[in-house]
Amino acid sequence: MFITTELEIEEIQTMFLAFVSGVNESKILDANYDDGERERVIKAASLIEKFPIWIEHLSNHNIQQVENIATKHKLKNDVSYIFFDYVHTTLKILEEISKASRGVRLREDNVLLMFVSRLKKLANELGVFIFTATQVNGNWDKVDQATQNLLRGAKSMADLNEFLIA
Repeated sequence: MFITTELEIEEIQTMFLAFVSGVNESKILDANYDDGERERVIKAASLIEKFPIWIEHLSNHNIQQVENIATKHKLKNDVSYIFFDYVHTTLKILEEISKASRGVRLREDNVLLMFVSRLKKLANELGVFIFTATQVNGNWDKVDQATQNLLRGAKSMADLNEFLIA
């Protein structure tokens, strides 16, 4: 299952087609193919239709909504792998955490750590693999080696040993 937070489902589908077919996404969007590429895109679409892939779009989500969608797909479709694109704060997450903390203001790094911790707990409860990502800060191009210090918002997210910096 793929949970998208910014891109629309149609955009994700085109990316899938481009990846599976090996044809540049812009060529698919423009329907401007070189020799054999149109056939590869058609074949890719046929292959994708055969595989159980579900896409959900959550634009302004809270943590509970992510948990509900994952649980629904685990129970209904027996998903084993979930890609969540991507860990960031939203107004609904901030509202949810504020209610849970009874109005105590928390820094963004604490909110993001709580979010990632709940994703890890959810993965364990459902017995699924959850892959996610986050953004990096403005220093990403100034370092020789990536570390948790490049994570935007909360380097503490890397403290959970199931998470990798790639």
